[in-house]
Amino acid sequence: MRSKISGLVLAASLMVSAMIPVTADAGIIESEPNNSRKAAEELALADKVLGVMNDADDVDYYKIKVEKAGKYKIYFSHETGEDTGDGWNVEVMNAKGKTFKNGLENSIEISKSFHVNLKKNQTIYIKVTTDEDKVLSQPYMVKVVKE
Repeated sequence: MRSKISGLVLAASLMVSAMIPVTADAGIIESEPNNSRKAAEELALADKVLGVMNDADDVDYYKIKVEKAGKYKIYFSHETGEDTGDGWNVEVMNAKGKTFKNGLENSIEISKSFHVNLKKNQTIYIKVTTDEDKVLSQPYMVKVVKE
């Protein structure tokens, strides 16, 4: 179930990125378990979700269905305050689980965005993983918008 962040609960501890700053209404906190496509957390377009890698084996999946064909921008940001080594991985998958875009691969960039072209009524899954223990329990943010 989605839960809205209110007040300054996370705002003081999260400065996710200059690209999409954390505000008093920062967005949706991920709900566990979301460790598979079947258990993926459903998001609406433009929802901003804040997630955390709980352990080295954690995988977070988000499901989004777009109504209109076109170019979409996917934002990803985090704040660890240090070099994260191997970093973050963000994949975009189709409804059958086939990856069609590796938006980030072992990235240590604090904020990054990339584009995908989607079809009318297409369902996508965004998969977030990490290969680095330094980012465990560190927040990240994902958001998808139509260009």
